[in-house]
Amino acid sequence: LGVTVYHMLSGRPPFTGETPLALAMQHVQATVPDIQLFRKDTPTSVIELLARLLAKSPNDRFGSPSEVLEFLRSHRAGDLKNDWPDHTIPLPGVSVASGSGPMQATLALQSKLRERANKLRIHSLSLAASAALLLTAFGLGAALAHSTPFRLFESKEDYYCGIVKKKDAEEQYRWALLNQDSAIALAKWEAVIYFFPMDDETKPLNRVYAGLASLQLARGHLVRKNVDEARKVLQRTSEDRDMDDVIKALAYLQLAEIESESEREKELFDAIDQALALAKGQNIKTADLPRIHDNVRLLNTKIQDYWFSKWPTE
Repeated sequence: LGVTVYHMLSGRPPFTGETPLALAMQHVQATVPDIQLFRKDTPTSVIELLARLLAKSPNDRFGSPSEVLEFLRSHRAGDLKNDWPDHTIPLPGVSVASGSGPMQATLALQSKLRERANKLRIHSLSLAASAALLLTAFGLGAALAHSTPFRLFESKEDYYCGIVKKKDAEEQYRWALLNQDSAIALAKWEAVIYFFPMDDETKPLNRVYAGLASLQLARGHLVRKNVDEARKVLQRTSEDRDMDDVIKALAYLQLAEIESESEREKELFDAIDQALALAKGQNIKTADLPRIHDNVRLLNTKIQDYWFSKWPTE
């Protein structure tokens, strides 16, 4: 949702890339460009909202749709006063509750918006429209999260822990990036690997997105203090002979961070050396090196100092 709102406000997506891998790497590593570069009138609260929606770490994001709604409401009388959706879509008698079950108000809003959509052609979206979309989308998400449709004839292979299979590995990965449901925080990354096997030679990108999903899965385990599980995921990814070398280098760097926190000095520097060997190898393009360096800058000082001592020009 953060990517969608950013695109609506700025007229461009926050990340771009010449190839699917480059784009995916931007999502994983790159800093989101300041929205005020494109919309100087963006309220401070919307800037904060986007920062939390697009945060790399799950700990920095909103924990639920209700939290997003409460955040927006808390700024209703502040810098969102003139852009609040009530001023653009007045619905007498309709209020959005912050409670947990299905909301009749949301369903009524959905119905009214559907009727309006058949009559209106929207040429541009204002800040008010963006806020309205946020309220509606999260309201619907909160309602739908509490209902499980009965699927009689669909194959079990199309679902993993309740997660629906997408058309390809790229779409499955992007969906996982945007989904912030804490109940499937690990399963959404496992689903990428489950649905799109890496050994399918007809679809080489499966391995790329499986590798990227593995990096995210390891982060999820670390957030939950499952250090051993995170280490296993990263070791499996870094030791995959057919995995893209950029992803393997990033896996080793994540391993280095784990070993640093565990105070295992030998394993720490071994992991960094492995990442360095890959970064300096022939399989990683010069254009990809800045992304790896940016990733290193997110790690602790010990890793940064050792890494950049081997790259004196960086």
